[in-house]
Amino acid sequence: MLKRLRLTLEMIKFEHSVFALPFALTGALLAVRQGGYAGGEIWRKLLWIVVAMVGARSAAMAFNRLVDSDIDARNPRTRMRHLPAGLLSRWFAWAFVVVSSALFVFAAGEERFEFARQLAQRRLEARDDRVERMDG
Repeated sequence: MLKRLRLTLEMIKFEHSVFALPFALTGALLAVRQGGYAGGEIWRKLLWIVVAMVGARSAAMAFNRLVDSDIDARNPRTRMRHLPAGLLSRWFAWAFVVVSSALFVFAAGEERFEFARQLAQRRLEARDDRVERMDG
């Protein structure tokens, strides 16, 4: 299990995600400057941004490895990559793409879910206020 995890992280060059983080976080900083979020809210948003970025990048890298695996198998420089060398199966790589994509969609959609929850709560509170006024 740990070997497969290590191989997967090597396949998608997970360490390069660290180099992509400044771009995602710069975008977040610009959004914070524009939106003026509260302190605790910022950290929650940053967490979801990082999760979404890692999910999207992982899915993209694995998908790229799948698409290029036939070419990689013919190239002496790349034939020892994980898929052409048989270290990981194509089935596993496709499953990883699906899971990583789902993680991205979930993390990116978290804000919409929170917004919908807050909107529903406000509507219920407004309805309760109307009922109280009618009863009162």
